[in-house]
Amino acid sequence: MKTIRPTFLICGAKKAGTTALANYLREHPDVIISHPKETNYFRDHYEKGIEWLSAHYEHYDGETAVGEASVWNMYAPRAARRIHDTLPNARLIFVLRDPVSRAFSQYYYDLRCGLIEPHRTFEEVVHEPQTTAERDIIEMGFYDEQLKRFTERFDREQILILLSRDLRKSTQSVLKDVARFIRVDPDKTVDEYPQYNQTRYIEKRGLYRVARALWRPVKDKVESRFPVFTDTLRSRVRALTSTQERPTISDSVQSHLSEVYTPHIKRLEKITDLDFSHWT
Repeated sequence: MKTIRPTFLICGAKKAGTTALANYLREHPDVIISHPKETNYFRDHYEKGIEWLSAHYEHYDGETAVGEASVWNMYAPRAARRIHDTLPNARLIFVLRDPVSRAFSQYYYDLRCGLIEPHRTFEEVVHEPQTTAERDIIEMGFYDEQLKRFTERFDREQILILLSRDLRKSTQSVLKDVARFIRVDPDKTVDEYPQYNQTRYIEKRGLYRVARALWRPVKDKVESRFPVFTDTLRSRVRALTSTQERPTISDSVQSHLSEVYTPHIKRLEKITDLDFSHWT
C-alpha cells in the first residue's frame, strides 16, 4: 500500500483558529486532511514510523495537498527537527492570535476541560501559575521561541504566517492565499464559513464547581455506557454555567501581560520580518 505523507502542516497556535482553517480546507476537492486532524505524530508517536501516520489517510483519493493539523507541532521541542527530518519539503502554516486574547481564551477552555481548578481566577493564573497547565497558558504565547525552531530549519518560503483576526474577518481572501501556498486552485475554496470551537466562558463558577464534583466519580462509567446521555448532559451544563459573551480583562492583568509579551513580540518581528505592533 502506498505511503501517504503530508505535504503541508497546520502547526498552531492553540486557540487561534486552526480547527476552522483545517475544516475549511477539508472542503477543497484537491485537499485531504488526516482523520483525526490532530494525530500528534511528531510529538507522541514518532517512534511508530511514517506508516503509522500514513494510516490516518485511509480516505485518500489522489488529492494533491495532504494536510495534518496538530497544534502541538508548534510547542513540542523536538517536533520541528522531526518534521524537517521526515518532511523537509513540507509547507508549514501558523495561525497567530494576539497573545493576551489567546491566553484568556485558553484559560477558559482549560477551565472547562478540568485542567484548571474552578476556583482559580485568570488573574491568579497570570500572576502566580501553580501547574504546568497554568504556565502553558502564558508560555504558549511566546511565539518567537516556538517559531525560531522552524525558521532555523526551513526556508522562509515554506512558512506561511496568518493572523487569527484575518482568518475570521477576511476568510475568503485568507483561504485563497492558503490555497496558493499549498499549491491548489484558489478558486475552489469553500464559500461558507461556519464557526468552530467558539470559546464559552464560565459564568457561574459555584454551580460549575458543584457539577464537576458530582461528575468526577461517575464519569468513566457513564461515558462508556450512555454516550448520548453524556453529550446531552454536557451541553446542558455548559448552557447553565457558561456564556459566549466574553468577560473583560482587568487593566492590571492587561498591563502585566503586555509587559510579559512585548519583548517576545519584538523578537517575533525580527524572526519573521512581519509587523505585530498592533499587539503591543
